[in-house]
Amino acid sequence: MKNLKMQEEIISNWKGDITKPVVSAICSAYNHESYIAEAIEGFLIQETDFPFEIIIHDDASTDKTADIIRKYETLYPKLIRAVYQTENRFSQGKRNGEILYPMSKGKYVALCDGDDYWTDPLKLQKQVVFLKNNEDYVCCFHNSIVIDGAGHILKKLLLQSAKDYSEIEMLSANAFITTHSVMFKNIIDYDYGSSLNKVPFGDVIIWHLLGYHGKAKYLGSIKNTVYRVHLGGVWSRLDKYEKFKKTLLSKTIIEEKLRSEGIKTEEVEKSISDFIVSNLKIAIYSFDYKLFFFILKNFKDRGYNFFSTSRILIVTFFAVFKQGVKYFLKL
Repeated sequence: MKNLKMQEEIISNWKGDITKPVVSAICSAYNHESYIAEAIEGFLIQETDFPFEIIIHDDASTDKTADIIRKYETLYPKLIRAVYQTENRFSQGKRNGEILYPMSKGKYVALCDGDDYWTDPLKLQKQVVFLKNNEDYVCCFHNSIVIDGAGHILKKLLLQSAKDYSEIEMLSANAFITTHSVMFKNIIDYDYGSSLNKVPFGDVIIWHLLGYHGKAKYLGSIKNTVYRVHLGGVWSRLDKYEKFKKTLLSKTIIEEKLRSEGIKTEEVEKSISDFIVSNLKIAIYSFDYKLFFFILKNFKDRGYNFFSTSRILIVTFFAVFKQGVKYFLKL
């Protein structure tokens, strides 16, 4: 355990009613025995002039994750509320957000899973100040470094071209927001409805629903969060085929929902097209023809016709040809 401030020392800086948190920090954990302490301590180093709460959900871990959470919960009972499942919800196709978001008391919600962690003590303070002063923004986020299970750096920056996102980009599931760095206004209805329940990724649903309320802001002044890639990660464990299939399914469901609501879908159609083209280019550059034809099959299976498929292929091959010309001109 780091040289952490004790509970009363953290609370002593809070203004207003300390029983009414301004931020709810939500953490989902499963078999994160080796990592959960870093996640919790990333919450506890936060220096704020407002109260915040930490809500941790253990999804019936089979290692010592729950024991470690209980240790911190005992030391910080005014900050930490924990939920300990006896049966794993994820394996039953249930979303942890169905429990955690309704529990949150804060005006704002910040997310960080039990295998990731925050490094900036002023993260929450900076994000709250921004959202308070910019009513047209519904959420804000920042960058991350990527490490493996042993702590070795895989990427110095997860977001190579970080940017803000408009309402339509959010609605269209065309916003690449890092879950472990985000803070958003606690204003959405978490009763998703039957169509969104089919979206594989809960964070995609959140970004979509937030898009009805405002824009997303990238904040470059906050130190990088640490995102951990390991075999036990929900995203990391998927192979490239499952990642592609589930992402395409998410975008297609949201496109169908927006169309049923009478909302123009040019942005989401472009998002799907760009997603297909970028993955086809990867398959071509890596000579992975199995992936190439897998992408085309899934695109067709999602209901896209011959003309749409042909257009995608033309755009892809033109982009590859253009890139090739640029490469040879540099020789």
